Amino acid sequence: MAVVNVAPVYRRGLFDVLRERGYIPAEPASVEDWATRTSHAVALIGVINREDLLTLRRIADKVRDGIVVGLLKDPEPPTYVAGLLVGADALVDMDASAEQIARTIEAACRHEVLLPCRIALEVARGPHRSQFLSIDEVRLNWLRRLAEGTTVEKLARDVGYSRRAMFRQLELLYREMG
Repeated sequence: MAVVNVAPVYRRGLFDVLRERGYIPAEPASVEDWATRTSHAVALIGVINREDLLTLRRIADKVRDGIVVGLLKDPEPPTYVAGLLVGADALVDMDASAEQIARTIEAACRHEVLLPCRIALEVARGPHRSQFLSIDEVRLNWLRRLAEGTTVEKLARDVGYSRRAMFRQLELLYREMG
């Protein structure tokens, strides 16, 4: 597990918690090289400014079969949306407890996304809402269920898709939404 762009004192405490959970945290000299050659990589990226979102995108493009988690300095809906759009598998407030960060990582490893209710509701009610109006009721229901915490695997079973096909359908839906 690579940890990038976080303050040294913060990093030390986070490393301790991650080790307790069975992870092997590291701070590679080149996280992009590390991501390319490491299978099942987990990269934690501190996102403090716009430049960090570009770093997150570059790393997400390199991680083959792992996950990328953004630690957000500004945990507001636009930052969550931007992080997901550039390729984060999960995002969490940088000031969240180490336990919450670990739960977010573990959820992402199961292909689930944990969002604070406040963030999910604000994103659902926010300026992107008008884009959802052209989505048919069936697919809008998928989004509602995911926002309520249903896993992609459960949703796929319920609607008759394989897990892989459901991910493809959701990817198409997300692209349609912009």
